[in-house]
Amino acid sequence: MGARLRTIERTCCICRSKGDKRTLIRLVAQGGVLVIDDHQRFPGRGGYVHATIECLSRMGQQQRWERALRLKGASLEASQVSRVVMELMTRVRGSVAPSEDRGSGKVHSRKIRL
Repeated sequence: MGARLRTIERTCCICRSKGDKRTLIRLVAQGGVLVIDDHQRFPGRGGYVHATIECLSRMGQQQRWERALRLKGASLEASQVSRVVMELMTRVRGSVAPSEDRGSGKVHSRKIRL
């Protein structure tokens, strides 16, 4: 019998539902600045968010991220969180590309991994 691959789950800081770590976006605070950790390798505590418009549109509260990242004494500026939200929204909107099903004429949206 082959070994079963283990999926690593993380909880979205916004909707609080669990998902596969590879499908979530990791954010970390580096020097008091909120940073997108594309390769999920930056040191420190990270927070995760789904790559969906619904979750990204609700992530603009810096207090939520300060609590999730357990920032002690340091705080995030609202402009930093807004900048990250705008960058992620741009990525997500650009990653859903319509694809036409050959022969049927139906148009489907296809998610592309960030």
